[in-house]
Amino acid sequence: MRFGPLLAGAAAFAFLFFLPKILGFQKDTQLFLPCLLVCIHSKQILETTPETVLPSVHNPGVPDEIFHEELKKAYRTALEQPSGYPTLGFQSDYILYLSGFFSNIQRKEGWNDRELAAACYSAYFQAWFQVPSAMLQKIAKQMTLFLFPRGGDFYSAGSTIELDKFATSRRRLPDSQLSLEVQKIYQSYKESLKRVEADRPHPPGFPVLARLAHLLALGALWLQFAFFAAITIVWLRPEGRPLRLAGLAILAVLAAAYGNALTVAIVNSLDVARYRMGYAPVFLLGLAMIISYLLILVSEGFRRRKQIGELQFAEAKPAQTPD
Repeated sequence: MRFGPLLAGAAAFAFLFFLPKILGFQKDTQLFLPCLLVCIHSKQILETTPETVLPSVHNPGVPDEIFHEELKKAYRTALEQPSGYPTLGFQSDYILYLSGFFSNIQRKEGWNDRELAAACYSAYFQAWFQVPSAMLQKIAKQMTLFLFPRGGDFYSAGSTIELDKFATSRRRLPDSQLSLEVQKIYQSYKESLKRVEADRPHPPGFPVLARLAHLLALGALWLQFAFFAAITIVWLRPEGRPLRLAGLAILAVLAAAYGNALTVAIVNSLDVARYRMGYAPVFLLGLAMIISYLLILVSEGFRRRKQIGELQFAEAKPAQTPD
């Protein structure tokens, strides 16, 4: 029984590890991360020097001049696309989904999926070695979205999503080029979207909550500074021993939020709303714990000051002599 949870966790890990291969998604998972890294870091990759490959030699999967030329074409068009990411400065989704960059470079270089993935990884790590300052600057811009959250990350009133306009903004095959079975599935999907929009509950907006979320977003960085200063004092002073365990629990919660945000800032962009919404609940929990911890410290300080004052008063009070 002692090793039961460990064996169950190992079995779950093995199942999830082989699940993409079982479902036939191995190809997508093999290329998604390397292609995403190239799209997000196109600006930094184009600042590097392409590798030289002899014309008579097959490129084994390195970012050469052809790779850089095709990426530069896609990047220039991505700069002009609307709804780009502000901290990145361009629309990375265009390069990944609409530009045809990866299929074009795979055809011109004669690469298979493994060689394409190797070229993408090589281009990404070359950017770290050749232009580390540009890579660190990109991460710093992303982390500002974490250190200075927006009020909407913690609370936002319900708003209608215009799915029809969203769908027409995406390129897709005409209905005539779809098989009859796919047309039926697609038509059923569109009808289900209309039913969802018709039955969508519209929760009322609460201005008080929106205001509190805005104030919490403004004070998030200062609350963290105050907590780290307080936990340092608690660990340095012997009388703070009873509060150390609670401080470690808060650090564990904050570490999860910091790790999530830093990972996304390195490999992707916190401009994407789903990532901010993803870390916001844990971050909000950490801020609530910080506020509670600081309030306890303040109340403990007042209690000790009161005890010291009462002790000093008792010592200063003259002792009563018996009649």
